[in-house]
Amino acid sequence: MTHDAYLVGLRLAGRKVVVVGAGSVAQRRLGLLIASGADVHVIAPHATPAVEGMASINLQLRPYQDGDLDGAWYAIACTDDPAVNAAVVDEAERRHIFCVRADSARDGTAVTPASFNHDGIAVGVLTGGQHKRSAALRSAIHEALQRGLITETADVKPEGVALVGGGPGDPDLITVRGRRLLAQADVVVADRLAPAELLADLGPHVEVIDAAKIPYGRAMAQQEINRVLIERAQEGKFVVRLKGGDPFVFARGYEEVLACAEAGVQVTVVPGVTSAISVPAAAGVPVTHRAVNHEFVVVSGHVAPATRNR
Repeated sequence: MTHDAYLVGLRLAGRKVVVVGAGSVAQRRLGLLIASGADVHVIAPHATPAVEGMASINLQLRPYQDGDLDGAWYAIACTDDPAVNAAVVDEAERRHIFCVRADSARDGTAVTPASFNHDGIAVGVLTGGQHKRSAALRSAIHEALQRGLITETADVKPEGVALVGGGPGDPDLITVRGRRLLAQADVVVADRLAPAELLADLGPHVEVIDAAKIPYGRAMAQQEINRVLIERAQEGKFVVRLKGGDPFVFARGYEEVLACAEAGVQVTVVPGVTSAISVPAAAGVPVTHRAVNHEFVVVSGHVAPATRNR
C-alpha cells in the first residue's frame, strides 16, 4: 500500500544536513539549504564548478562511506550511482534520519516538493511522485500570485492611486507588479494605448473609465483625469491609472503624480516597457550594439495641439 507524503516545513538552521553528490541536482538543492541556515556537508568525488564555489558549505571531495550521516538531521542522496544512493538511504533509515533519494523518490523517506517563495511565503506542492505535475501546479500557483489572480492577503488591499505602465500593447509585456495591482483595482482609468486585453480580465465590480487620449481627437481633459483619480481614491477605492508604455515617457504621468500628492492621495508608480525600446527589439533591431551604435534618442512624433509648428 502506498501512502501519501506528509508535507512539513523543517527548521534546519544550525543543524547538520548531508548531501551526497555534487552534480547538477545537488547544485539546485543547495541554494535553499544554505538559505535555511543549515550546516551543509557535501560529499562527492567530484563537484560542479558552481558547487565548488559555494563558500557556505563543507565540501569533501571523496566517495561516500558508511558513517557519513553521523549527527545529521536530514540527508539527500543525489549521485548518479543508484547503489550509492541506496546505501545512503539505508544508513539514514538505521539512524532515523529523513532522507531524499533524488533518482527514485519512492525509495527515500522524504520527498522534496516543487516549491517557490513569494513575498516571504514558501509554497510547496507534492503530487505523489508525479514530478512534472508538481512542477506545473507550482508554476501555475506562482503565476496566479504574481498576476494578482489569487492573493495571500485577502483582508489587505492597496490604497490610493497606482500609475501602471501597460507596456507596448502585448498583455504579456506588462510587469508582474503592474498585473498584480491591476487585479486588485476598484477603478481603472485607461488610455486607448493601454492593452485592451487586460481590461477584459477585470471583474464585473471594477469601474473602467475611458480616458481616450486620441491626439487631436476625442479625449478626456487632463484636469478631469486628475479629478477622477483623486475623487475615487478619497472615496476609499484603489485606483489604477493604466497607461500605454511607461507612465513617464511621452506621457503626462508626472502631472498626475503631482496632482495626487497635492491632494494628499498616496500614489505609486509602476514602470512599464516603453515602445521606444520594445518595438525595435521585437523587430530584431538593437537600439545599441557594440562597435555600431552607443546611444539612441527618443523624439516625439507630434506636439501638443496648442504648440505652433516650427
